Amino acid sequence: MDLARREGLDFSMRDLGHALSSWANTVYAFFPSKQALQDALIDRIIDEALSADVVERVLDDAVPWQARFRTFGLALFDTFSKYPGTGVLITQYGMLGSPNAARLFQLMITLFTRLGLSPQRAAIVLQASAFFLLQISDLAASIARGQANADALLNSDMASGPDSDLSSAIKAMADIPIRDRAVAGLDLFIAGLEREI
Repeated sequence: MDLARREGLDFSMRDLGHALSSWANTVYAFFPSKQALQDALIDRIIDEALSADVVERVLDDAVPWQARFRTFGLALFDTFSKYPGTGVLITQYGMLGSPNAARLFQLMITLFTRLGLSPQRAAIVLQASAFFLLQISDLAASIARGQANADALLNSDMASGPDSDLSSAIKAMADIPIRDRAVAGLDLFIAGLEREI
């Protein structure tokens, strides 16, 4: 977990062996593949995100569903932004690959179906919001490690020129703290859900 916080989840088995003052083969004695190790790490990270306090608030029917969804989303964002690459891995391999990921999905799908969304629509809404939060938490982790910054965005092929509308929009967005962007994104999803329900 310490290596995942420092290096992200894409470290090599050799890196892990070195951190343990051992060999990569020692790690393979416990995990048959790097994928199995990453799955176990994601399980632990989701456990951290879904603390007893968070789950209690998400399941509290006395709390408006909007607040519960926000609690859930920010718990994901705050935890995953500590572990670079978590978002890419989860979206790449799917969120139902491990028991904790299934639990994470089940919490919100249960809430949305109780609100009147069909299980299919609830899953689509949750997938879209989770994808946004996972990607933006990866960006937060990259910036925290000094691997990404506003200049990199501005110099990318996306910005068609220093005076373009897109370039101006990227500059304005880059000035907004990433957690605030996550909150704004959650609020947009909530507003969209309110229209659906």
